[in-house]
Amino acid sequence: MPNDAVSGVYLGKLSAGEEGPQSYLIFVVRNDRKADFIFQCSDFTWQAYNRWPSQFSLYDDGANPWY
Repeated sequence: MPNDAVSGVYLGKLSAGEEGPQSYLIFVVRNDRKADFIFQCSDFTWQAYNRWPSQFSLYDDGANPWY
């Protein structure tokens, strides 16, 4: 990571070609400097409900399309 990277929560968009499927990626950049507040990011919860790319998630068997 670059030394001047700004810590925060970021949203990236993934695309499989011009007409292919798309999804969003949430990621956290952090450094060890002191701060006035803290942010907790529940990455595992997001992934448990993520149905991309095959319509299945931890809590969904894919039987009923959601889109």
